[in-house]
Amino acid sequence: MPRPVAAGVDGSPESLAAAGWAAREAVRRGLPLWLVYADETLPTGALTVPRERAEELLDRSRALLSARHPGLKLGDMIMNGLDTVASTAALLLFAVLTVRADWRMWFNAAPTLLLMVLLILEVADLVVLFMAAFAVALLVNIRAIDDQQELIKRQAANPVPVMMLVLAAGIFTGIMTDAGMIKAMADAALSIAPGTWGAVVPLFTAQKTALRWGVPVSSRTSPSPC
Repeated sequence: MPRPVAAGVDGSPESLAAAGWAAREAVRRGLPLWLVYADETLPTGALTVPRERAEELLDRSRALLSARHPGLKLGDMIMNGLDTVASTAALLLFAVLTVRADWRMWFNAAPTLLLMVLLILEVADLVVLFMAAFAVALLVNIRAIDDQQELIKRQAANPVPVMMLVLAAGIFTGIMTDAGMIKAMADAALSIAPGTWGAVVPLFTAQKTALRWGVPVSSRTSPSPC
């Protein structure tokens, strides 16, 4: 009998993402998927989470995965007490047995090495090479459009705002430089200060730098030992 793929769920986004990965592995290997909810038992014999809530959580997870993978065979179980340790060990064993080297592993290794060679040779811009490699890897490893969108949304939440901020700052600076606005603002600021202050600017900059690095500054120059 083929060993099923198992995934632990607790309702968190991380556990749902892990269950989604397990579902894709189960579909790709033609195996059933078991969703497991593990909880501890109180001295009274009850679960720390009501059983109805655990069953509702499993039902929601099953409905979500069934909608994304219609042909997937799904099962679920609730483990409590000492079974929690056994269930954790079983999940780790299932993960080790289901993650085996196949053609995708070798396929992903080949583009990775090719990408490193192309980066060293500077065949194209870094951005272009990474975008092309990402597109190929995404199409090969994740076939469903919904899963691809979920992966992109999850991974792009942090870098995209920073990238947009840097891009906007570069565009703003470029426009101001080409339009001559930066030079005009600098000239306007210099026109306010008297011309005799020009010789003081290097001294002021040196003092600020010394204070920043904790170097004591004296208004008198020490005599040379020579």
